[in-house]
Amino acid sequence: MKSGLKRITKIEILILTVFVLLAGVFLLYEVNKTIVETDKETKILVSEAVRNISSVQTIHSDHLQLLKCRAEELLRDKASDYNFIKKRIVSVKGKGWELTPDEKDSITYIGRLSGSGKSEDLSPKVLQEIYTAEKLNQLFAETKRNLPNAPFVYYVSKSDFWNLTPRHTQEFAFFIHEYLTYDLYTFGLPENNAARAVFWTKPYMDAGGNGIMVTAGIPVYSNDEFMGTICIDMLFNDIANYLKSTTFTNRYVSLIDNYGQVVSSTFQHLAAPDKIPTLQNLINAQRSDIKRFKNNTFVWDNNNRVYISPIPNSQWCIFHFNARGEFYTIIIVRVMPVFVAVLFFLIILYYLLYSNRLRIENEEARILAEKSNETKDKFLSIIAHDLRSPFTYLLGFSDMMKENFITNNIEEQKELFGHIYTGIRNVYKLVDNLLLWARSQKESISFNPVEIELNTVVSDTIESLVPLSNNKALRISNTIPADSKVIADKSMLATIMRNLVSNAIKFTPKNGSIVISAIMKDKFAEVSIQDTGIGIEAEQLHSLFDISEKTSTSGTEGESGTGLGLLLCKEFIEKHGGVIKVESVVGKGSTFYFTLPSKI
Repeated sequence: MKSGLKRITKIEILILTVFVLLAGVFLLYEVNKTIVETDKETKILVSEAVRNISSVQTIHSDHLQLLKCRAEELLRDKASDYNFIKKRIVSVKGKGWELTPDEKDSITYIGRLSGSGKSEDLSPKVLQEIYTAEKLNQLFAETKRNLPNAPFVYYVSKSDFWNLTPRHTQEFAFFIHEYLTYDLYTFGLPENNAARAVFWTKPYMDAGGNGIMVTAGIPVYSNDEFMGTICIDMLFNDIANYLKSTTFTNRYVSLIDNYGQVVSSTFQHLAAPDKIPTLQNLINAQRSDIKRFKNNTFVWDNNNRVYISPIPNSQWCIFHFNARGEFYTIIIVRVMPVFVAVLFFLIILYYLLYSNRLRIENEEARILAEKSNETKDKFLSIIAHDLRSPFTYLLGFSDMMKENFITNNIEEQKELFGHIYTGIRNVYKLVDNLLLWARSQKESISFNPVEIELNTVVSDTIESLVPLSNNKALRISNTIPADSKVIADKSMLATIMRNLVSNAIKFTPKNGSIVISAIMKDKFAEVSIQDTGIGIEAEQLHSLFDISEKTSTSGTEGESGTGLGLLLCKEFIEKHGGVIKVESVVGKGSTFYFTLPSKI
């Protein structure tokens, strides 16, 4: 029963281990798959953001290209008389000059033209530029209407004047020479913009309190001479609203420039309202150099998983990140249903294995109980049959002695005493085997294997059975070499030999022979007891070592048996790790073989 349970448990452990490993591999695959899918979702969202923001840039670039073409056309279309311009130029004390609006123009869309220096010093070339700038006013106003997120559209001339749309009456609208040192002008200079392409300035805080702003500009040329730049201011409000829309719910997405400034973000508060937050404000990293991140690759930066995708033809990029704990939480939440399903499967598997083991245990317990009952019944039948017969035998001869004690002569009395002795000996043998077998069933017999000389044990056995062998004039030969040694329990080995040799004596007719031999093999010895007895029927061979089918058989001289001797031999031999077998031919004899561990 124990070995069965042990075997079943090992099978259960093996099955569970295999399935747990498979489940682990499956979960790792699902985790990796989920990470890949999450990253793919992020890339799709970021790509969408890149397209949207790039489209905003494209719209501004298209408007700037249109304005540039119109300005260069007007610069080529020279006016014949600039008196109408001079009449509208008024000097502003301490500031320069300003062009007043024409009576036909509406102040709601005409820009404010202002410059530095004295109005009377303006050359025809500058007047031509002023003429061109005024002609652009209506186009500037249309651009302003088409780009509601652009607070100002203007032209900054190298001749120290500018045109501002919409018209603004505050003093800062007057031209100051410092404008020529700003990015919105210098980025358009020939030495900085040889391609004469659209450019974008570094984001800055709008002085009017509108928030973060950036300026897009394009240089204007006349006969390959740089004349100035046309600029469009752009607020990040629309981009901020887009990033904070449901598209990016619970996402950490920001628009960052090459200087590490966070110009728009899904975060509500990153820094003081009057300052542009930096990358360091965003990820709390000591190093915040945007260039060290690989484009289009997810990388770990401290405790943040970062993905950066540049916006084409700009100094901006989309920055997406998750804190390590939040990223793992996303993965766990997504994998959790799979994990629960796998865990449920393993629980069901264990339950099925456990139920099957209980069924097997119950079946083995039932079989063991039935076998135990059969053994008990056989045991009682042996006692009832084999113990009763010897006593009947003893009582019969004792009664004869009692009735005829006086009339019997010495020879007759000696013969009766011989029969009584034989009966007592058989009873003793029966009781001894019964006790040994009962103890073996309870596993209360001590087992102490030691090194034993096999020849000596066999010789002692033969000597103890001399009276039995002499009665039949049997020849018993011990051919085991003197140096043959085995590892065995001395008491058990003596019992094995005594039962097998006495069994051979019992079924060998008078003047027969018994040969006991041994072959020493690798790590074990094979002992054989060969007799010239009556042999065993083929149909009886399979039941020799099974008590449930055992019946005692009388010997050649009517010797009685118990049916337990061979059973004891089998159990004691198996206790040593050996096996027992028998070969027999009816009328010619039998040979019993058994193995024992030999000296290593």
